[in-house]
Amino acid sequence: MDKSLTLKSLLFSVLSMGLMSQSAMAIPLYGTLLIDPGVKTPIKIVRSDGTVITRARYTSGSYFVLGGNNPNRNSAMLAPGTAGGIQLGTYQNFVTNPDVAHPQGWKGDINGDGIPDGAAGTGYKGLVSEGSAFSSFKFFGANTYIGMNPISYQSADLAPPPTVNIDMTTCASDVCSITADFKAWEVYWNGSVFQQGPRPVNTGPFGVATGNYNVVTHKYSLAWKSQIRGGPFGGVPGYWYTEGTVSSVPEPAVLWLLGSGLVGLFAVTPRKKPLKRFFS
Repeated sequence: MDKSLTLKSLLFSVLSMGLMSQSAMAIPLYGTLLIDPGVKTPIKIVRSDGTVITRARYTSGSYFVLGGNNPNRNSAMLAPGTAGGIQLGTYQNFVTNPDVAHPQGWKGDINGDGIPDGAAGTGYKGLVSEGSAFSSFKFFGANTYIGMNPISYQSADLAPPPTVNIDMTTCASDVCSITADFKAWEVYWNGSVFQQGPRPVNTGPFGVATGNYNVVTHKYSLAWKSQIRGGPFGGVPGYWYTEGTVSSVPEPAVLWLLGSGLVGLFAVTPRKKPLKRFFS
């Protein structure tokens, strides 16, 4: 028996079992979404009157923008924290003081007027520790922190840990579409906490962040919009963009086959056409 044909048949069987099941259409990523820090580069601009000014312009990496998706305005460049990025499947929450949620009316009716006191997500006195996914950054002069919190400090709602799935039906060459569940994403700023998971309209449900993943280089990118609910920036959208690589850890067998070049072994088999359509 031809050993090469036996190997091809075995590999095809493994691949087919994953691709034929509905659950395999969404393959989870594992490990850490390592963060490429955002970079702004000073450039010189010559005005019409001949004067020269210097402006910082976004060139690469991860960032946050308030109000409109223009990283050259109202933006903050993001940098990795002590963990190097977002650890999938786990929480990296920051801890406020006190460490309790402040949903709408969290103080109760103190003055007895029948109206609950305390605006949602406000009234925190300071941060005791910060999450390990991102380093803190300055925004409008105040230290700002990003956490992946199991319980929302703003709404007291439960949130799952961050996860990312590859949509196997979208793969073109080495690049596939991905979606991320970032409901646990919250931002602490100037005594207030804001839920900033993917939510285009703050009165609606959370959605998913979308982006791309290269199964060979492990490069990824993710972007989403989140309209702020309540507080000093209520109604203003925040735009988030992260890029980097996925840490090198064991991944599902089907994903390994996709990125290893072993799929090419099937090019000489009678099943060439359907496989080529799937991966093209």
